[in-house]
Amino acid sequence: MSTRLKFFFIALLISIPFWLGINVFQENLENFFYQREITTSPYLLASIAYQAELEEKLEQMKPVRNKHYDNLEITAKSAISVFVDEERRKEKILFEKNTDEKLPIASLTKLMTVYVALKNYNFSEEMKNSLYLTLIESNNEATLNLVQVMGEKTFVDLMNLEAQYLGLENTHFINPTGLDNKDSFNYSTVQDLAKFAKYLTAKNPSIWEISIVPEFKNTSNTNRLLGEISGIIGGKTGETPKSGGCLLLVVQTPKNKGYIVNVILNSENRFEEMKKLIDWIQYAYRW
Repeated sequence: MSTRLKFFFIALLISIPFWLGINVFQENLENFFYQREITTSPYLLASIAYQAELEEKLEQMKPVRNKHYDNLEITAKSAISVFVDEERRKEKILFEKNTDEKLPIASLTKLMTVYVALKNYNFSEEMKNSLYLTLIESNNEATLNLVQVMGEKTFVDLMNLEAQYLGLENTHFINPTGLDNKDSFNYSTVQDLAKFAKYLTAKNPSIWEISIVPEFKNTSNTNRLLGEISGIIGGKTGETPKSGGCLLLVVQTPKNKGYIVNVILNSENRFEEMKKLIDWIQYAYRW
């Protein structure tokens, strides 16, 4: 290497810290002038505060409706989807149809039956089997086995007392199974059912955990959407001649920002309409 080239590299190495120092000095100088401008300019301060407030409000509004996505149409007589954030402090109705209409609820009844049983019984192995079969297979015989300890009338009275206590003002039970009687039936609204589902999610998540077990004692779960829809937290099926197809499903939100309670009553195709509803929510809102 020539003497001249050696001097060039030595000079380059010596100059690097100098130029780095200038860059750091320039950055500090820019920060200084920016901070001074903020403290001396009320307009800039107001603009920054407004931008921060706007971003906070947008974050609080999420999910935000995508107006370029068409409204959903389903044939179910009544339906609702309610978003609840992960801290359970914020709610937002994402879809609603006839939310206050009182309708027969078939075996969605069994959610209240199981809730009352868990609240009042110490479970033996036999009772535990009945509990699982009630939620998973929607087995009516197992459900009646749950209530026989105190008698059906007393048990149903407790179901109605719990409904009143929880503020389910448009809900009434005549039996613990959800089967239609000749002239009467258990009824509720999707709004009440969503409210009850939110309560169970917060206070009795074990009910949901049992409800999504795929099989128990060689019987399969009546919920055909298990394995088809990701993020299912819990749910219950129901169907009678008077109620048509009923389905309640609690699912995690896109990006796991909380959960969504979905309820469909009186549908000719409850599983397909529930899939349609959940798919629509995913794309009709920005998460």
